[in-house]
Amino acid sequence: MIRPILMVAALSATVVGAPLVGHEARAQAPETVQAVAERFGGEDALDAMALAHVEVRAAEVRYRTALAEAVTADEAVTLRRAMQAEVRAILEDRGLTAEEFDDMVRASREDEALRSELSRRIGEVERARRSADG
Repeated sequence: MIRPILMVAALSATVVGAPLVGHEARAQAPETVQAVAERFGGEDALDAMALAHVEVRAAEVRYRTALAEAVTADEAVTLRRAMQAEVRAILEDRGLTAEEFDDMVRASREDEALRSELSRRIGEVERARRSADG
């Protein structure tokens, strides 16, 4: 189950490294984004993916911080299991399976329009959370 964490890291690298051309990509190929969105269950699935990405990335940061403070191998194993359970819960809360999450990450690497659209949605989620945090 650590795989979704790695996939989020890959998506982070992919999305963060992507040029901010979401509107351009969407204007050039809106049917591509729509087709890919439909493949994954529609616009709601893209929103779920963006939310899951942000939540799993935050959990990964907490996990890395706690892991750095772990003293024993047993503590590290316990932390890893807790992280895996948290990732599963995040994905389930968003209506995603690990396989769907992996598929969408893979697709975002291959499709510029999808990558740009996810980047835009992830940015919206992050801005909304920062605003809510004050």
